[in-house]
Parts: sequence; C-alpha cells; structure tokens
Amino acid sequence: MTLDFRIPDRGHVLLVALAAIAVYANSIANGFALDDTYIVQVNSRVHDLTNFRSIWLTPYWPFLGQELGLYRPLTIFLFALQWAAGNGAAWVFHAVNVGLHGLVTALSYLLLVRLTNRTAAFVGALIFAVHPIHTEAVANVVGQAEIVAAAAVLGACLLHAARPEGLAVSWPRRLLLALLFLIALAAKESAVVLPALLVLTDVAQQRVPLSARGLSDYARDILMPGFLLAAVLAWYLIMRFDVMGSIIGSNAAPAMPFLREEFRQLNALRAFPEFLRLLFFPQDLSADYAPAVIMPVETVRPMVILGGMLILVVTALAALTPWLPAIGFPAAWFAISIVTVSNLFFPIGVLVAERTLYLPSFAVSAIAAFAWQAAATRMPIVSRRRLAAAAVALVIVPGAAKTWSRNPDWRDTNTLWAATYRDNPHSYRSQWVQAALLDAAGRSDQAAVHYQLAYEIYPRDTQFTSVYANFLIGRGRYADAVTILEAVREIPPFTAFSASVLAHAYLATGRYEEALELVEYAEVNGGDRATSMALRAYAYDGLGDAERALAAWRTTIRYSTGPRWRAWAFLARALAYSDRPLEAVAAADSARAAVEDPGVIPIVEAVQRAVREGCYESGSLAAPPAGTGFAGIMRPDCDGLGDWFSFPDPVQSATHLQNATVPLPGGVE
Repeated sequence: MTLDFRIPDRGHVLLVALAAIAVYANSIANGFALDDTYIVQVNSRVHDLTNFRSIWLTPYWPFLGQELGLYRPLTIFLFALQWAAGNGAAWVFHAVNVGLHGLVTALSYLLLVRLTNRTAAFVGALIFAVHPIHTEAVANVVGQAEIVAAAAVLGACLLHAARPEGLAVSWPRRLLLALLFLIALAAKESAVVLPALLVLTDVAQQRVPLSARGLSDYARDILMPGFLLAAVLAWYLIMRFDVMGSIIGSNAAPAMPFLREEFRQLNALRAFPEFLRLLFFPQDLSADYAPAVIMPVETVRPMVILGGMLILVVTALAALTPWLPAIGFPAAWFAISIVTVSNLFFPIGVLVAERTLYLPSFAVSAIAAFAWQAAATRMPIVSRRRLAAAAVALVIVPGAAKTWSRNPDWRDTNTLWAATYRDNPHSYRSQWVQAALLDAAGRSDQAAVHYQLAYEIYPRDTQFTSVYANFLIGRGRYADAVTILEAVREIPPFTAFSASVLAHAYLATGRYEEALELVEYAEVNGGDRATSMALRAYAYDGLGDAERALAAWRTTIRYSTGPRWRAWAFLARALAYSDRPLEAVAAADSARAAVEDPGVIPIVEAVQRAVREGCYESGSLAAPPAGTGFAGIMRPDCDGLGDWFSFPDPVQSATHLQNATVPLPGGVE
C-alpha cells in the first residue's frame, strides 16, 4: 500500500487562517453576554489566578455545578489567564477566541490535505473559516471551550494522520496524543470521542487492511496508544467523579423536562434534522432554540421519524469509509462527534445549540474537499475556475457576510436578546425576555401580555412560571399565581425559589398550613433562611399564633443578609400588633440605628411614629379575607414598609443563561 502524503501549502495555511480571523474580527468589540456573566465576569475563580484548587477542583458552573454535571478546569484556567492578562477586559477573551478559530481552521486544512489534496483542502478549510454556525462559539466568550477542545482533537487527528506509512505509532506521538486528549477533555467533555476519530482517520487513509491478519496487526500496533488514551480517560473520569460526585451530573437539563429520561431520546431524534439543516443550510439561525423555535415532543411525530431515518442513513454512509472514504469519512466524523452533544445517550442541558456543532461541522468541510477533488479530476482548468468562482459567489461570500453580520448580536446580553426577539418572536424565551424588559421599564400592562404569550407557548419551565407568578403577585393576582405554579409543582426542578413564590401566593389567599409546608420544602432545598422565616412569620400571623410569628421575625433578623433595618422594622410592627408597645419602640429604634442608606430614613421614621402613636391596632394581624393579599397586615396608612418581599430583577431572571435556564442561588428577598 502506498500512501500519498501531500505536503501542505504554507500559503494556503496562512490564507485560511487569515480568512477565519478576518470574518470574526468585528467580534473583538463584543462584551460579555449570557453565560459569560456567570462563568467569567462575576466568577471569583476566574479573577484569582493563584487559587489553583478552586480553578482545577471545582465544577464548571459556580452554582448548581454538581447538578449540571460540567467539569472543564482547563477552560476556567485559560479564562483566569486572560482575566489576569487584560485586567478583565472583554476584548482580550474575544481576541483569543478569534485567534484560536484561525488556528482550528489551519488545522482543518492540514488534516484535509492528508485526506485529499491541497486545493480541495483549501476549499474545505475556507468553508470552515466562514461558516455562520460557528458564530456562537467564536463571538461568545464561553464558546472558547468548544474551540480549545476542537483544536486539541483536530491536532491529535493531524498528528496521527501525518505519521509515516504503516501502522506503528512512535512513543513521542503516543505521548503527544495522550497530552492532546487530556487537553481536549479538560476543555470540554464532548472530546471523549477522540479515540474513535483517530481510528476513523486510519480507516479513511486506508491504513487498516480489511483482512483477519490486517486487523490483527492493526490491533497490535494500536494497543499501546489505545492504552495510554484509556489511562488518560480513566484519570479524567476519576477526577470528574471526585469533584462532582457523579459522572454526568444529577440534573443536566433543569428547565427542560422533555430532556429527561422519559422523552429525551424522542427529542434527540427530533433534533437530528435540525443539526443537518444548520450545517448545510444555515440561513435561519438563533442564539436560542427554546420552544417554539423547536417544539419539544412527547410522542412519536413526523420529525422524530425523519430524525431516526437520517441517523440510519448517516450510519450506513459511515460504514462505507473503508471502501469509499470520500463518502464514509464525513458521515462517520459527523456521527461520532455529534453523539456526545445530541442527548441520545445522556442529557446535555440543551436540545439544540449552535456552539455544540463546532467540531461536527468539520464534516461539511470534508464533504466540500472530497467533492472538489472528485470534480476537479474530471474538469478542464477553465471549468475548474468557473466552479471556484461559483463556490465563492454562492457559498464563501454569503457565509462570510452572514457571519460578519451576526457577530455584533453577541455584543452583550440585551443586544443578543433583542436580536433573538427580532429573529424568533415565536419563542417562549423571546416573549419572556420582552415581558421582563417591559416590566423593568414600568410598562407592566404590556409586560402582562408578553408573559401570558410566553406561558401559552411553553408552560412547563418552572423557573419561568415562578417569575411569571411573582409578576402576577405584584399585580395582586394571587389566585392566578397559585394556578400556574401548582400546574408545574411536580416538574423538576421545583426549587426553593418556586416554593417560596407559591408559599407567598398561598399566604395571600389564606392557605397558611400549605404555605408552611412549602416553606419547609424551601428550607430543605437551600432556600434563603431570612426569606423562609419571613414567610413563616406571615403564616403564623395568619394562624393567630403571635408568639411564633414574633420568634420568626427575630430569627429573620439573625439570618438577614441584606439591610437589617428592614427586619427590625417588621419586628417592630409585629410587636405593636401584639400589644407590646415598649418592645415595639425598642425594635423601631434598632431599625433606625441599622440604617445605612439615607434614602430609607423616611420609611423607618414612619414606622417609629406609627409605633409611638398607636397606629397599629391589636388584632389587625388576623387573617385577611381570601384574595385581599396582605392588606390587613401591611396597613399602608401607617408606614411605607409594604410587603417583606421584593420581586427579583425580572431581566436577570429571564436572560442570565442561554438555551437552558437555571435558578439563581437563594430565594426571594
């Protein structure tokens, strides 16, 4: 067997790398958006390069990390290096992403040269450079995990493919392959497929003789490299288990019940046609593929059947690799690299995300390279030039233009969600964000319309329903808040935040015992202690148990992490209602002494006057009529305290994560 080890063209390498950098250059002006905020901008681990234990021995997410099941220590370390180098400037991270994309593009060319020829590899790599599907990975800071992992995987495949003719792998190559595998895994978990891609590369290069003797020789020569890769994987899995307590996490998709065991594989099949559409026809793209951009399924539907058929077709084409590498290699590359990000075998937290297609998209470049090679061998030079012009006009230029135009969408979170609403207003997430922004701007009537639209599109996201219920409570619609939260109470994750909101609504509708049960649930599930004790105080008030209510307010003071004047003021009011005027005056004075913000002084002084003048009447803390909320307790004519609860920032609640939302730590404050 004679292999054609083509020498790469240095000019081609430079051109494709520069094309990749040029088309993403405008993303360097972007700031931090969506996941960037929590992974980089406010992540203390990233801000302290010397805290090696925190960087290397904690989950990727700074909260709910074990539940989400992500462990990417190298990515966090690289972020820490960039934070230190640029003093937290976002442009440094984006510049690194753009440079890394140029590197990956160059690697794609070098690998394709080993499989096709210089011109064909140049065509394929140029498509990789400008493909619009890469925007999320390159223009968003956290996409760096995808790029670093892809660089290590493609580098390993190139190292393997570039060895001299034969089967043997030298010790230096073995050690470098093991190192690259470790780098890839530490950047992103999906790189676990590297060993399979190495074997695929050998098969595509026809290094594996299809005979019993040939297969035996191949197994013998690949045994030691395989052992080293297995050792790296074992070490990584041990570290992963030690850090997270599990291999895949306990709840990778907290806001998406359709990605749990009962429906996960149906939705994985449903997503498969979308993967192929995004790779080959990237016209309709989105930063978010929440319902109803892609509507989840819970039964067999036509798109599920189509997805299953496409998987069978891709698998059949992949099986042709030993005989027809031009057909089999791209199909096999896609099948192998997509399996870990497809939800087929385990949940990944998103149904479809463009960033996860960064490595699988190399299959498109391989198809283009093989197709060019096949066409060029049958065409005269003039026809080849015409074909090249057509490819540039129909593929390269439109792809580059779309990528360039999309990059600024990732400038910041608000810009991105505005673009998402522009492109996909039918998404429940788009409607949710629009509602939150309108509510924050004081346009609550318009916000209500968008909240209701989002709820009608997809009512099974417990975080969204909790935020919507909070909005309804703020408008006095307690019964409606109860209705929508009770509908999702059995859908995980019913968090401490969700329980606190429902408890609040129960209190307002006179369901005090049920509210107490939810308070206990919130406390067990990590809810904010001050919040839960305030809820207890209201419940005990409603049940006429003044002593336990007062005890709860005192405990609230002890656990309060916010301004303590507020808790002291509520205790003062409760003491006055319980005919303890001297204690009430002392508590009100303590509230005044705890004030640090001059803006709240009038509120506290109003409480002091109300206590001294006897504005609070004995017995007025009794249960208010159902549906009147806390009107009987708050007595707005006495003070400006209002309700203990202030609603969470609606914009933050709606926009803090991409693709799948996760409740923020703590409860209602």
